[in-house]
Amino acid sequence: MRYRRLNTALYTDTMFASTTSRRGNTCAQIYVNDLEWCRAYPLKSKGDAHTSLDLLFPEEGVPNTMISDDAPELHAGEFRRKCRQAGCYCKETEPYSPWSNRAEGTIRELKRATRRAMLKTQSPKRLWDYCIELQAKIRSNTAHDIPTLGGQTPETVMDGETADISELCEYDWFQWLYYRDTESSFPEDSKVLVRYMGPAKSVGPKMCCHVLKSNGYVLQRSTVGPLIPAEMANPDVQKAMSDFMTTIYNGPLGPSSTNTDFDSDPDSATPSYQPSWDAIGAEPMMSEPDTLT
Repeated sequence: MRYRRLNTALYTDTMFASTTSRRGNTCAQIYVNDLEWCRAYPLKSKGDAHTSLDLLFPEEGVPNTMISDDAPELHAGEFRRKCRQAGCYCKETEPYSPWSNRAEGTIRELKRATRRAMLKTQSPKRLWDYCIELQAKIRSNTAHDIPTLGGQTPETVMDGETADISELCEYDWFQWLYYRDTESSFPEDSKVLVRYMGPAKSVGPKMCCHVLKSNGYVLQRSTVGPLIPAEMANPDVQKAMSDFMTTIYNGPLGPSSTNTDFDSDPDSATPSYQPSWDAIGAEPMMSEPDTLT
């Protein structure tokens, strides 16, 4: 089967998580190129790395070269066989040289973005795999200080046309939404509170997204909409949101994310810097020119 060809080399590495996700994932395979175009594919184990190619190649395309470290699951077996079958040259980095694999730095940035998003919204840590998929797509549609990009986003340069960011900018991670429950019957309200968890690429139209119900189930729906400010300020709605999160925290998803959940991984911490100010005082003056007589 012929796939779209990507005129670029992709770096890849496996990112590990200390918490098993709701979908049973313990790690994710990260792909990135020199433009910071990246994708994240959650996996149940590192041995399943080759299954990420079954999504990458049909959805995005086949790169010219696949660059990885010397991990057995990446440079041998099914992973290498699938790359060769698709006409993708496999290359390994030098041992003990993690800086030569661009995926290492991208994994660090994706961890930081996921940590910020989950702490800001107090979302359960078992939803990390949904969040990191979303953060990879956001990073691919964000301009970086890379001269080759020429002020454009990696997604635009890779596709050759202006990227459509509708599915990414419509809602924030874990934002409160209503969705239309077609199975509800009178007199039950068909508007049901849910929380947004990113676009659902393989289901429905482009604007279809993953939404979390209060029972912990994840649905894929396009008939969703945000709460207006008046609804957010309504005491009844606020109580419903509080009950929603109490049910989530007491259910199989567990408690919300906290800073201590990420302390074991220093790469996930976003560094902070002290502002630098010039010393306030008398500025040196240029000497007066000699007076011509």
